[in-house]
Amino acid sequence: MTERNDIARDLEPRGRWRVPAAARDIMLLILGAALALAVEEWRDAHAERRRVAAALASIRAELLDNQQRVEKARAHHLQMADTLSAYRARRQLPPPRVYFESGVFQPALPLSTAWQTARETGALSGLPYSVVLAIAPVYEAQARYRAVGDALTQSIMVDVQRRGVEPVLRDDFANFIPVERDFAQREQVLAGDYARTIAQLDSASGVRGP
Repeated sequence: MTERNDIARDLEPRGRWRVPAAARDIMLLILGAALALAVEEWRDAHAERRRVAAALASIRAELLDNQQRVEKARAHHLQMADTLSAYRARRQLPPPRVYFESGVFQPALPLSTAWQTARETGALSGLPYSVVLAIAPVYEAQARYRAVGDALTQSIMVDVQRRGVEPVLRDDFANFIPVERDFAQREQVLAGDYARTIAQLDSASGVRGP
């Protein structure tokens, strides 16, 4: 019997390599860990892409809203300039409804919430540098616009408190005509900046509004 077993072993194919069970289990554990790590990295990358895409979509929506705010302010300032110019041409003082109901000077209040949030949460780091460069200038431009508008509004309020409403808004109404036209021009430029930036975002990232 022993002789037959020896013969059978001699007849087995040479070069067969048997993996020890312990080594096989270790290899399976390593492979499983590597796969789990790869899946986790894929999920993290996918979540990061979604986060960046959501931030970019929010920024685009904010820019579009700001553009509409600025265009509305521009229409108001142009209308007010024409109205005040007509009263000046007739050598008449504007009635209270002109400067009370709609407001003589009303600059837009563009927002930067989405932009600031993307900066603070690190979402901008996931954007291409060219996209960030396309966005940043328009927010800088709107910050300058708001600064000038806030300063002028504050100056008007101080003058009204010091002299009264009618002396400032009625008697000196002609002083507002060049201010209205100047801000209408500023708003035209800023609205164009918004439009160009939105177009650049759409071209670079494929983000579209609803």
